Amino acid sequence: MVEEESWSELYKDKDGPSLTSISNPNHTYGRHLSSKMVSFIVGPSETRFNVHEDILDESVILSEMATREIAQGERKVYLQEEAASNFGCILQYLYGGDFSFDGIDPAEVDRLIEIYIMADTFVLEDLKPVVVRKFQKIPLEDPEVILSTTDRIYEGVHKADQTYRQYFQSIAPKMMLNLGEDSLEVVRPYLSQGGNLAEDIFEAQIAAEKLRKPTQGGRTSDASKRKRGSQG
Repeated sequence: MVEEESWSELYKDKDGPSLTSISNPNHTYGRHLSSKMVSFIVGPSETRFNVHEDILDESVILSEMATREIAQGERKVYLQEEAASNFGCILQYLYGGDFSFDGIDPAEVDRLIEIYIMADTFVLEDLKPVVVRKFQKIPLEDPEVILSTTDRIYEGVHKADQTYRQYFQSIAPKMMLNLGEDSLEVVRPYLSQGGNLAEDIFEAQIAAEKLRKPTQGGRTSDASKRKRGSQG
């Protein structure tokens, strides 16, 4: 049986943002709500999301899917491989510019990974930075989560994707510093895989070494000054 869920129902979660709070004047909310509806039947449970046709313009893939079905006399698009809850987050973003995110427990991190990969699949480039901002809640002191997350994203998106990769490249040197002497042991499995992740980890190791050396030099210099001061 098809479960029906209007896009407006996505904003009733008391723990998530309201439609008003996540809307912003630079996004599409309010501009396309007079267009006809298209039904997306999502996931094994076949949850139905009724979506305004014009709101899909941000995604060339979703728009083409809807246009193809409409041309054949249907107003239904089936996405059986996607999770309904994740597609709901995509619609939250399309209507309001953001989506609910409850924290950094493993289930929520998994959901973020899947949403980022969906953003890549559906060519929603402006959604990617929104997801990355939520990844920033993962502490750098938890490198294994960061590395496993990055590994799954690199595997799941097109190689040309740069949004998450630039984010990882920006945090990886500090992460390597936090790992200290254990860094090689932690990253070894990812280095052995080769590819973009191994390349970025290698570059992060070099950058971390450069960050360490000025600090060590600074300590030596300070010690020398103290020694000269005591002699004087």
